[in-house]
Amino acid sequence: AVMRLRSWAWAAAGFVGTRGQPLEECAVVTVVTTDDFTECTATMLHSARAAGTTVRMVAMVTAAVGDASRQLLGSVGANVVEVPTVANPNNIIVFPSFTDNYTILRIWQLNEIPGLPQFSKAVYLDGDMLVLQSLDPLCALPELSAAQDLGADRSWTTAAPEFNAGLMVFKPSGDTFDFMMQNAGAVPSTSGGVQPLLRAVFTDWTRLDHLRDNVNAHAYEHQRSSWDVSRMRSIHFTGPLKPCFTHPRQYHDAPDDHPYKLWHRAHHRRQQVEYAWPAPREIHGRIPTALAAGKFEDWFVGLGADDILRLGFGFGESRYKEMPCAHVVKHASAALRVFAKDVMQIAGRSMEHCLEGSCAEASEALWEARTARLG
Repeated sequence: AVMRLRSWAWAAAGFVGTRGQPLEECAVVTVVTTDDFTECTATMLHSARAAGTTVRMVAMVTAAVGDASRQLLGSVGANVVEVPTVANPNNIIVFPSFTDNYTILRIWQLNEIPGLPQFSKAVYLDGDMLVLQSLDPLCALPELSAAQDLGADRSWTTAAPEFNAGLMVFKPSGDTFDFMMQNAGAVPSTSGGVQPLLRAVFTDWTRLDHLRDNVNAHAYEHQRSSWDVSRMRSIHFTGPLKPCFTHPRQYHDAPDDHPYKLWHRAHHRRQQVEYAWPAPREIHGRIPTALAAGKFEDWFVGLGADDILRLGFGFGESRYKEMPCAHVVKHASAALRVFAKDVMQIAGRSMEHCLEGSCAEASEALWEARTARLG
């Protein structure tokens, strides 16, 4: 029944079987489910090629991804193919970006996509990554190879025993896809993300060096002594603040090995723009950066934890404790106040830059679109 369902899904998307196609050793694969993430993903793919990756690159996109985004992904050398969305089986989805997160499972169907060869192995990367060295050597590793999840408990001191699914070496297999689809609803995810299912299926996995592959960008701050860009193959920008949502001015004074500064350099190289860090300028009588921090104190000082829960989640502490929200607690408890303050300061700086006319036309259109959605 699962095989018939899978065949129907591909047929509905206009796909047919591809058995008998030429065999290629390996591919780099990523999945895009929203236009908002295309800039990040395009820069990741371009950085992979610029770092010496020679294998084919494939970007799986869903129907929600528009033509302009598909053209951008194709312009950096990816084969862009549309795949059906995989429904999220969880009742609670903490982050909107996790709504279509289970579509990542489609990577195991890589060998069933028309027009592509058969691959004996593939390397999956999240779009919010930066590649600094060739990914080709990873193709020689077994399924499943991945790096330990640095900072899963937000201690930032040791790597967790589980892997982070942002980078995975895998073997395309329709049987593996079928198995995961059959068991997706049986493996709960408190965040609504697909990672718990992947960890449950691949319990025997090969450990990559988490300070070389899939290096968590937060290690720059929390494990500074271990941060060595010269030996890193890839950096992963976990958390809600993705580099394609930031402005290079924010990192003008940052050291050259700062992860976000590295990303913006790669982004400019992708756009074939001569890179020069724009110096920040004072804007008298407009929006001083200190104002953002001050407003934060005015708005939030005096609020209790229960008040914040009601404001942010719509219900109070007693109801909150009844729900399986361990993942929410992990992200939203002690770090919430510091994170929110940082976001307000970044927003203040971004507004300054736009007011002084440094916003690109595309950025202004994006801001308008997002503001309209919020309204």
